[in-house]
Amino acid sequence: MDLMAGFQSFIFAVFIYFFVLIVFKIMGRREVGQLSLFDFAINVVIGNIAASAITQTDVLMEDLFGVVALVALQIIMAKIQLNFPKIRHKVDDFPVLLIKDGTIDYEDLKKHRIQLDELHMLLRQEGIVDIEEVQYMIIEQNGDCSLFKTSAPTDLFPLPIMVSGIAKPYALKSIQKNTAWLYEHLDKLPYGEREQIQYMFYDQREKLIVHTQVDRQEFSLD
Repeated sequence: MDLMAGFQSFIFAVFIYFFVLIVFKIMGRREVGQLSLFDFAINVVIGNIAASAITQTDVLMEDLFGVVALVALQIIMAKIQLNFPKIRHKVDDFPVLLIKDGTIDYEDLKKHRIQLDELHMLLRQEGIVDIEEVQYMIIEQNGDCSLFKTSAPTDLFPLPIMVSGIAKPYALKSIQKNTAWLYEHLDKLPYGEREQIQYMFYDQREKLIVHTQVDRQEFSLD
């Protein structure tokens, strides 16, 4: 590589660096800090295209158009998921409750191909040796681990049982309930239209905690 070619690659590298920074800024903080599997795949592809643009300067514009196309598709998909919750729940993954009250859900462990050694590694990273110390352990959509200890228990089940007016069967199953049970109780409560519910939690003291855009309400399940 002669001096001129090296200088040209340096200029392209600086340009691509700031271009990618702008791209991720446009895509939003969520894309960087809370990656889903789909987001991660998109970001890897963008990284590969950017690297190709640096090393193959003769196809720079084609590579940049490819990045722009991916960003546009990602923004469009994000807006579709925001405006159509049913589509979002089909596309996005969901949290997995692996431990509840010191009991491991081996079915979900196998389903998500998590080894027991990996589970214990995650627990050790949270300072947990005995599984009996765990009230809830959840693997989030982005792979992070959320842990609630029995030493500081919560009465509120940590997974929402309804989001954007749509029931969450996997969360209801974790508390031994189903959508029929939920809708039966909702029909008796003066909370407004079901679509107005932003999210809802189940309190183990037999309460439903309902959040709308304007307020928060608690309803006893008598």
